[in-house]
Amino acid sequence: MLTSNFSKEQQNSDKPEQYGQFHAEADIEYGTELLKSPFSHLTDEDYKQLRESGISDEVIKDCSFRSVGAELRELVIDAEIDAGAKFERQNGGHIAKWQLWKKNHLIEGGLVHDHTRGFNVKANNRGIKRSRTEAELKTKGGLTDPNKKNTEQAPQYRTEEGPKYFLPRGQQAGIVLPQFSFKTARRLIAKNNPELLDQFPEEKDARDWLMEHNPEAAEQIKGFEVKGSHVFWEFVPLHPEIPILITEGAKKALSLISHEYPAIALLGIMMHSEPQADYPDQTPPLKEEIVRLCQPGRRWYICLDNDKGKPKAEKNGIKARGAIAIKLKKLGCFPWVMEWDRSHGKGIDDVIAKEGEGFLNQTWEEAQRFCAWRIQVRRKLTLEMASSIEISERWLKRDYFPSLTKLLEHRLIGVSSPKNTGKTTVLAQLIEEAKRLGDPILMLSHREQLSRAGGKKIDIPYVDDTTAQSRAEKKWLGLCIDSLHEDSKVGIDTRQWAGAIVILDEWVQILHHLLLGNTCKKARMKILRAFVDILKNARLVIALDTDLDDTSMTYLKKVMGVEQPFIVKNTVKLQGYTSYVFETKGDWLTKLIAEIAEGGTPYISLGAKYVNSRMGTYNLEYFLQALFPDRIFLRIDADSITEPGHPAQGIAGYINEYLRANPKVILITSPTFETGISIDEPHFTAVFGYGNGVLKESNFRQAIARVRDTVPRYLWIAKDSKIRHGRTNACIPQQYWNEQSKLFNKMKKVLLSDFRPGFLSKEDELNYQRDSAAPFTPEIAMNTLAEYASLENQIAMDYRELVIDGLEKEGHTVIPGKLSELDIELAGMDPKKLSCQLTASKKEMYDKHKTKVTEAEGFETEEEFQQMFNRLQKTPEERDRVRHHQIEKRYGEVTDEIVDMDDRGLYPKLNLLFFATLGKEFREDRDKAIADPIIREGAFLLPDVNKSMITPKAERVEVILKALDHLGIDLDDTDRIYSNETPELIELKKLLTSDVARKEFRLCGLGYFNPNSTPIIIFRKLAALLGYKLGSTGKRQSQRKEKRYYFYKMKPVDAIAIKEKFFAHQLKQEQERAEARQEALTERLEKEDVSSFSELVEEVLVLGRDIETPFLWPTDDHKLSAPAPRIPVFQDNSPAQPEAEPTAEQLELTV
Repeated sequence: MLTSNFSKEQQNSDKPEQYGQFHAEADIEYGTELLKSPFSHLTDEDYKQLRESGISDEVIKDCSFRSVGAELRELVIDAEIDAGAKFERQNGGHIAKWQLWKKNHLIEGGLVHDHTRGFNVKANNRGIKRSRTEAELKTKGGLTDPNKKNTEQAPQYRTEEGPKYFLPRGQQAGIVLPQFSFKTARRLIAKNNPELLDQFPEEKDARDWLMEHNPEAAEQIKGFEVKGSHVFWEFVPLHPEIPILITEGAKKALSLISHEYPAIALLGIMMHSEPQADYPDQTPPLKEEIVRLCQPGRRWYICLDNDKGKPKAEKNGIKARGAIAIKLKKLGCFPWVMEWDRSHGKGIDDVIAKEGEGFLNQTWEEAQRFCAWRIQVRRKLTLEMASSIEISERWLKRDYFPSLTKLLEHRLIGVSSPKNTGKTTVLAQLIEEAKRLGDPILMLSHREQLSRAGGKKIDIPYVDDTTAQSRAEKKWLGLCIDSLHEDSKVGIDTRQWAGAIVILDEWVQILHHLLLGNTCKKARMKILRAFVDILKNARLVIALDTDLDDTSMTYLKKVMGVEQPFIVKNTVKLQGYTSYVFETKGDWLTKLIAEIAEGGTPYISLGAKYVNSRMGTYNLEYFLQALFPDRIFLRIDADSITEPGHPAQGIAGYINEYLRANPKVILITSPTFETGISIDEPHFTAVFGYGNGVLKESNFRQAIARVRDTVPRYLWIAKDSKIRHGRTNACIPQQYWNEQSKLFNKMKKVLLSDFRPGFLSKEDELNYQRDSAAPFTPEIAMNTLAEYASLENQIAMDYRELVIDGLEKEGHTVIPGKLSELDIELAGMDPKKLSCQLTASKKEMYDKHKTKVTEAEGFETEEEFQQMFNRLQKTPEERDRVRHHQIEKRYGEVTDEIVDMDDRGLYPKLNLLFFATLGKEFREDRDKAIADPIIREGAFLLPDVNKSMITPKAERVEVILKALDHLGIDLDDTDRIYSNETPELIELKKLLTSDVARKEFRLCGLGYFNPNSTPIIIFRKLAALLGYKLGSTGKRQSQRKEKRYYFYKMKPVDAIAIKEKFFAHQLKQEQERAEARQEALTERLEKEDVSSFSELVEEVLVLGRDIETPFLWPTDDHKLSAPAPRIPVFQDNSPAQPEAEPTAEQLELTV
């Protein structure tokens, strides 16, 4: 691979790099005012411009740039006439003088180059048509750079300098496919893919090669000299392993070509796609010339200007990068983004001229995947404060931190450092010093085993290992944040923790769990209230996380009122391991079996524990134990670590000791072991990670890093993640809150009918009006939740790429995983047969599980069930009893078939169908009963309410069912035949895919009905939503031998079989609940002061003041007496506030 284009003498030359560094053969006279052009088609000044852009003489010689003199005006006018532009004519037929006068600035000439729209643009089977040939373009004029700018243009377009480039009127912009010699073409291949040099034709064979591979291209250049570029741009589509850079402007492309980087150029950053007018009802695709080069698997490097400091240009640059990258991804390509600091230059040609080829190579190597580039601004940790330090050390040391006295002045410490760099060791030293102060010490985590293991290392006892007396004596406590409230088993009183030293281990995950975790939902506002109270009164807060970011630190700063925390950021890259990423699950499983068969001891990290999961911990343990009865397998998941007598019970605290005592044991772990556990024992020969998208991408990387030894990792990673927040997968915080507020507005009349949601208390409400620093408002939590939820939605779309990108940034090597013949031989069968055997194993084990649940003993009372349900430690028999009771409560009976149906998710579908039909009179009371405890906390998070509401969804299903009835479609009819030509289905598609219907259905959680889908696909999706299944009959019919019709009908599935029984049972239960609610309401009204509800003020603190959304503000009749902060109020029939224009940073997040 060539790494330099100039000699050592040139590199070490003392001459000023006035025009940059170029090829050794380029004879440049440094220090002269004007370079002498060695080419007849370029003036000295135009030649100097090209050289200043870092273009070598060799490339200039063959490029399409040419200097044009006074004839430039006529050239442009002729091109505009050919393109269809109209000119006013005089009596003699001449163009009117006033129109000629407008182009007088062209008489002084300029630099012209041809854009290549129409040069042999035909991709394989894409139906792309040529518009113009290269020869035609040469006669019509191309992009011009006039020596004299036109300053007599319309005022709205007039600038100080006039336009720098322009196209003749009416001429459609193409792209620039640079022209160059065979010598340059071979250099491009030699630098990027030297193994392809033998396949690239010699100059003497070029025309024959073109005739063989693309006769049309050969015909177009008949009579012209065959250049290396003619062959190269035909060679590239045959080899997707050749990367391509896409930039803006021909000079930049030629500059990159001069340094052996294959590049094409746009004529403007927004000129990457076909005209919108040609695609009125859809997003236009990339230009035909670009599509022709978009073979699946090709890397594209987007290399646009750095316009930092120019807000409008910067915003357009972000839009262009996003639009280009997303369209490239749809074509199967891999877009990357190249960026540099503005101090090095604006465009890539400026960078090359100023910094040289070495810096260009570095910029290329530091390019980011597009998916990582667009989220980088949301995951960065800014070190703007003078009190922060950035290091790159293998181990953190106490010396990097100031004295404890100084740290107490800061009140907030942030530590960001990679895994296994000694964060806990430094923390132990800090805590040892802090203990001498006698202050309370509270260590919080988001998982029990993490809190146990972390507390053990710094001598902080976990809450279950303490008594009330011991806590009162020492006030050192480790706690899961779920228990941080007064009604928990500990009964946290925040007043007792005033002045405490608070440790937040894995702080980003704590915050995410606190705001979005399901286990916190019932007591979320109680936890938030206690947490904020402790933080505000803390003496010192220490936040540690590998992925510490601005969002998490901003939360702490705002809550605590700290302006300058002390932050240590360690950017070291540790010695990495090699990760092999397999394309299929079968290959991954085969490699796992081969590893065990060869005598290896793998650590297996899975994404689920469910009994009905094919790749869950239960089934894989059952399957592997049957294959290898002599090996010991230990299943570690949420069930086993809390099962009395199980070897994995409480294993997090002594995992290394256990491995030393059991040298050949194989661990099969669930997300329970994703973080907080450090396996330092050199026990395992490999790590196998199954990333099915259930874990966040950062958590998956942490899960496979629990083993500290640098043994190889064998991974299978899903392309996208199952983690989604909201109904529309919003990727910008503002969009997320728009969705949540709209959904809440649909329910507000139901939820606000008999209670007043608002602030935590009347005192808090008054304080909030007078003072923005009131004791507690959830405003900061709201903002943070929106940021994390929308960020995860964006990450979910590129899950696999981001996992790989994260591994590479950590210093690991990632290569494709491939099976060898030895692997298949050791496994005993090929991947497909092995996968089938795993499925059969799951069925065998799951059948036994269903029978156990069906035959389990029930509970006599609901109180007895709740006691068992809330008990942390359960035996397998007790878990089966709990499951038996849950199913019986839902369906009225328990059978093996019903257990299977429920495990496959039938209950939510039948429940929705019930509330849309027979139970519609109960749905509002049902939603109100669920939301009441949440809203009565005073302040609440919108998603906690919206997720549980069934009324908006059921109302729309009711409309759909009426439409089906009107069209004569019966979902219970298993005899009727349907096809894409069924008139009723065509009409149904029109109803479901209208603009209003699509938005409503998606907002309420009914999914997205794509207008481009066929009627059968739409109907199948609708049926599946309600628990039905549309299946193929296996028959088809052809008409006129042009179109085939496939026939379908409803399958007799679970929903049809048990719907009537389920409805009867559900109706009885809802009637009983309604009676109980009425009795409770009567009793409550007798006890409470009803007058307190007489003045209903619908003020809901659901959104912070920092996020702009189309919320409705108070009318004059409802304005608050205090003049200060605005409080969002829902009012009917009020105009919506306009949305704020997204900032440049937000645009980076758009899809």
